[in-house]
Amino acid sequence: MKILQVYSQRPEARVFFAPIGRLLDWEFKQSALAHVIQDIKSLPSDAFIYLEIPQDPVEQKKLKKSLEKQPHGYWGLWDPEGLVEDPSLWFFAGAVDYLGPRLTCLSVPRFQKVLDWAGHEAEVPELPAEYFWEEVIDNREYDFTLVLLQLDEPELIKKKIGELRFTAFLRDWKILTERLARDKGGRLWMDASTATLFLFPPGKDRISAFYFAFQVLIQRDLMSMENFQLQSPLNMKIAMHRGLTPYRKPGDTGTLVADSVNSIFHLGQKFAQSNAIYFTSTLLEDVPPNLIELTRSEGQYEGRQIYRLCRILS
Repeated sequence: MKILQVYSQRPEARVFFAPIGRLLDWEFKQSALAHVIQDIKSLPSDAFIYLEIPQDPVEQKKLKKSLEKQPHGYWGLWDPEGLVEDPSLWFFAGAVDYLGPRLTCLSVPRFQKVLDWAGHEAEVPELPAEYFWEEVIDNREYDFTLVLLQLDEPELIKKKIGELRFTAFLRDWKILTERLARDKGGRLWMDASTATLFLFPPGKDRISAFYFAFQVLIQRDLMSMENFQLQSPLNMKIAMHRGLTPYRKPGDTGTLVADSVNSIFHLGQKFAQSNAIYFTSTLLEDVPPNLIELTRSEGQYEGRQIYRLCRILS
């Protein structure tokens, strides 16, 4: 029997997490949060842990720092009072789920999807996308997921590091993000100087496009320092959209006309704000279940409903 370990002193924790034990036959255990670091080393590797966020911001930072050093890969946050301003930073520390104040219980379908997503993240399995890219036909329309990365204030970066370093930075930035996209089944499709557009193939693995965008977003500080030796974090706008798009080989897209391409460039360059993922309603059903709580409606733009995911606070 697998273990669902919850660190919280709330009596209602048993009710909130009860469906998992009752319907999936997991053993429910509850302990005080003070015991988590001591206990985590002795828990089975397939146990799943949820931790209630401490009230004290100082204790929150201590807990996050301690968890970053732990090898156990299956833990999530329970934040019934909405205390965390920026949940995505906890994902960077290793969390695989966030349960915010809008949830009344942890449902079985959601938990199963979280487990699938956590395994996907940890193992990064090969996707069946390679077959698609080998068989894709020029000028044929496909139901692509498009991801646009737009560097914010590129002229300011150039001013700080100089033109030669800036040129090298752009080259290295595209090499790095292309590699990350390929790992998730995507391809760099259009290069517009300080903006790059990636394609992810049709199919059930659209979650990979979100995972790519989320990975770029939460690792931007690390990339800035370790990969590009910049003195300040990269600021970027990220936009996502799904729609029928005629395919052409990279480098041969200069005369391509497509509503989906126009839409994502407009969204990313004219509407999106820095350091968040903006996406159209075409992708709402594909948001990873453990990121649903981080999704907010941003109103209408060019006739489409827009959502924002995971704003990183600078």
